Parts: sequence; C-alpha cells; structure tokens
Amino acid sequence: MYLRFILLLLCILFSFLLNSQTIEPSIGVSKNTLQLELESLYTTQKLETQKINTYTTPNVLFRYGLSNAIELQLNIPFVKEELCKNKKVISSSHYIDDVQLGFSVNLWNEKKFISEASIMVRGIIHAYNGLKFNGFGNVTSLNLSKKLPYNFLVSFNIGYITDFKKDHSGLYISNLNYDVNPKINLFIETQSAFDYKGGSSHNIATGIGYGIRNNLKIDLSIAKGINHALFYAGGVLTWSINL
Repeated sequence: MYLRFILLLLCILFSFLLNSQTIEPSIGVSKNTLQLELESLYTTQKLETQKINTYTTPNVLFRYGLSNAIELQLNIPFVKEELCKNKKVISSSHYIDDVQLGFSVNLWNEKKFISEASIMVRGIIHAYNGLKFNGFGNVTSLNLSKKLPYNFLVSFNIGYITDFKKDHSGLYISNLNYDVNPKINLFIETQSAFDYKGGSSHNIATGIGYGIRNNLKIDLSIAKGINHALFYAGGVLTWSINL
C-alpha cells in the first residue's frame, strides 16, 4: 500500500512540475494492424551564446504488424530549425531529418518473474539539403517491460547507435507508467545517451495520455535536461487501423 502511494505520488508530482514519451514498447502491434503515430514537438537548446529552436511537424511513425511477433517500422521526421542569437533568428531551415526503417521482433512474453522482451533494429538513412543522400547508420535496442501491482508498468530500452559518420553511442530509457483508469495514464521517464568520446546527456520527462476511442489516443508530454540546457514539449496522436 505504501509503495503504491509513493509511486502514484511521484507520477502526479512530476506531471504537474514538468507538465515526450520516447520509450519503445516491448511488444509490436497485432497482425494486419497499421498504427500511425503523429508527433509534434518543440525543442529548445542553449549552446553558449546561441540557441537552437526545433519544430518537428510532424514526426510520422508507421508501425505494421506483419505477424503477432514481427512489426515493421518506418519513421519520417519533418523538421523546421531556427538558430537564434540575442533573441533574434539569424537562420532558419526546413528539411526531412534522418529516416529510420526497420522492424521489431517479440522475443518472449511476460511470465511470473520474467519481463516481456523484444529486439528492435532500424537502419538510419541520413540526408542533407533536402533529399541528398549522405550515409547510413543504425540503432539496435532491447526493449523490456514488466507489469507491477496496482496498475503500474515499468519499461526499459537499452540500445546502441551508429551514425552515418560511424561514431558510436549508447542509450538507456526507463519509464514508469500508471493507469489511472482504462482511458487515462500518467508516466515518468528518464532518458540517457552516452557518446563514444565519454560524454553523456540526461533528460527527465513526464506526461499524460488519454484514450479518445479504442483505436485513437493522445499523449502530451514535457521534458527537461538534467545536465544540459534542453527543454521540449509536444504531443503524439496514435491511430490504429485494422486492415
């Protein structure tokens, strides 16, 4: 009882203090189901005397259930980026960011003391100045989740990224979700990235989700950098279509 109260208090507290979930699920969409995730995101990051404002409008993720164990994925982000100095925009650009194409495979289902698990592999297609090809990268992630008592769910992503320059980095995401009722959920999430030079960045995010219909959901979230000057806020509209 005390554990439930503490976890729920943390979810509610962070929801109002910080008020986007980036965790990847440990199980794919069902067979013959197409899921569209439309994300709009505003990000601002300070770099010494300059500031970068980024608007993702939208980040489109397609998920298709090839079977009940295999999911195909395609991610196409459309981005507007502004470089500011002394509160003035000194340059602005629109472009398609790195396209990701891949799949996830369910490894095993949750059992009594065992978390549900999947492996996700995506190729990263890097372009510049519109659609000029510049190289490949990849991301591989082990995705885990475990149901807890009192409608809590804890999830983890542990991954490895190689960019088009062949530089390596790692990622770690942890997420605690609480289902208030069948329609509403709250979550807290921490995100960490570690580059090959030994640097690291850490963010904390929180948000709320609402099920509009059985196949339509909206998530609103906000995040703040822990060890760097970053802030972002946004929302994701998820629409599942049974084909």
